Amino acid sequence: MNSYMRTLVILFILMGGFLTGCSWLEKDETILSVTSPDGNMVACVTKFTPCIDGPCQKLWLKKGGDRKSVMLEKLCDDSRWCDEIQWTPNGQMVAFLIMRKYLYIYDVSGSMLFKSVDLVPGTRDYPPNPWATDFSFNADSKKVRFTETEFELVFDLKKDRFIRANPKVEIREIDIEEKTDTEIGPI
Repeated sequence: MNSYMRTLVILFILMGGFLTGCSWLEKDETILSVTSPDGNMVACVTKFTPCIDGPCQKLWLKKGGDRKSVMLEKLCDDSRWCDEIQWTPNGQMVAFLIMRKYLYIYDVSGSMLFKSVDLVPGTRDYPPNPWATDFSFNADSKKVRFTETEFELVFDLKKDRFIRANPKVEIREIDIEEKTDTEIGPI
């Protein structure tokens, strides 16, 4: 192999490692944050760049007065995103609503995933239809109440595309202790 080819091979190897393994290049921008009921912790979602296939988010827990940060989850593909966070009333758990479908519930004492719950099982649509929004925990943190919304897809001849129509909205509540964990893909 001549020196030109050797240089190209080395350059490609270095660039591959540079582009895939350099998390130190990532810049995080906080897009959502919610303080715990006692005010000692903050759960937040950041958007990180560079990002090839967005929205590229990270779920964080910041503890204590010095706000020591613990990354809970990195959502790297375009099919997972978070747009809602809620704390349990006692502040022992925090939940992130992923894709308006899955609830990732974390135990804050160990910064570990406690349970993942599919709030609207049976749908494989992307984005999900129906979907969940406006979730909250009850007083004893054993049930989750949320709004489930479902639209019909109707073809609009004037716009020459499908539109969402005839919304059905329902308030639902599930017992998270009885709900089994759900296979939700790579975590």
